[in-house]
Amino acid sequence: MSMKKINLIKTAVAVALLFAVNIDANAQFGGLKGLANKAKKAVTDKAEEKINNKVKEKTNDVVSASAQKVAEAKFGAAPELPQLMNKNITKNSEMKELVYGLRFKTVEEAKALAAKLSARAKWNRSVIKAMQSEIVPKDYSLMDELEGQLENWDYFYGELMQMITLHNSNDMKKDEKGWYSTGNSFMIACMKNGGAADKGLENIKMTVLFMRVNGKGQFVDSGSQPKVLEDDVVEAAKRDYNMLLNAAWLLEGYPIEYCRETENGSMKDSYEKDYQRALAYVLLMNEAIANNSVDNLVFKPMPQAGSLNAQLNAAALKIAKQQDNSTVSVVITRSAWDVKKNPLGVPICRVAYGYRIVQTKHGKRAVSCSWAQDHQGGGKYGALRHYGVGTESYYVK
Repeated sequence: MSMKKINLIKTAVAVALLFAVNIDANAQFGGLKGLANKAKKAVTDKAEEKINNKVKEKTNDVVSASAQKVAEAKFGAAPELPQLMNKNITKNSEMKELVYGLRFKTVEEAKALAAKLSARAKWNRSVIKAMQSEIVPKDYSLMDELEGQLENWDYFYGELMQMITLHNSNDMKKDEKGWYSTGNSFMIACMKNGGAADKGLENIKMTVLFMRVNGKGQFVDSGSQPKVLEDDVVEAAKRDYNMLLNAAWLLEGYPIEYCRETENGSMKDSYEKDYQRALAYVLLMNEAIANNSVDNLVFKPMPQAGSLNAQLNAAALKIAKQQDNSTVSVVITRSAWDVKKNPLGVPICRVAYGYRIVQTKHGKRAVSCSWAQDHQGGGKYGALRHYGVGTESYYVK
């Protein structure tokens, strides 16, 4: 091959290599340029999104401000928002605290709270309805906020209703004479003073019943016999009375015409019934507190002894004093044993019924109880033992 051809080939190869390098460089530069454009576009898009969000926020603020302004022009300035209608309140604990805190509120404080609730609920509902009918510019953010506040009142009402039902579980009926309770017995769940309300029933110190006896409200025992409460129990009962009284004021003060509608219909009937339930409670409780006197106790004759009394009295008295050291005597009222048998008819024990007579501050009281002897086999029975305490008790002469 001639020298000239060799030189031509070298030149062609060099040019080809140079062209290839230029193509690769251009390709790489183009890729980098594309990435740069993408990054630039992402930054631009993000900046535009921020701007759009700010514009949207400002627009929403303008709409909200406009809706609020129109609402206040039509319905007046928004009334003060009561604490329990605050959307940020912790429902599980703080709501219970507010309900049980009514024990320590004065009637004036309850009335003031009822007035605030009424004013705010009316305003919220009026504005919501006006926005729904577009009398006021429709602002969903403001509407949700106002609805949330009303929902909090509904939640508070649920806690209030549970508390009322705990004390008065009787159903309320209405006839031509008005509302009346279907039951005659009411309960006081005496709460420990200062206990944490969010613990609910764990705070109950004791349970006291009261009912209408001989035409007047009186505290009674589990056997529906009148009894006199000690001063510390009366004070606890008064706190429960105060809580139900304040609950009645809150329910009376709430504008039921603005109640929320539920799937089961209007809540108006429920509000009215719970208001009447609370009212029935406080009216009878007021009588029971006023009648908490020895003068209103009923003293009955001493129980009559049966033929088993002479045989068992000494042993029964010893056992009764071990159960209750205020026992002064016992009376066995049965003349025959009550033999308890298993399913095969084999005797298990035999039981004698009667009363232990205990000394109280207000006089002697008969409390029903029983004693037993366990079957030893062969028709023989062991020593007398305590068997149980009944529900009947009453003062004796």
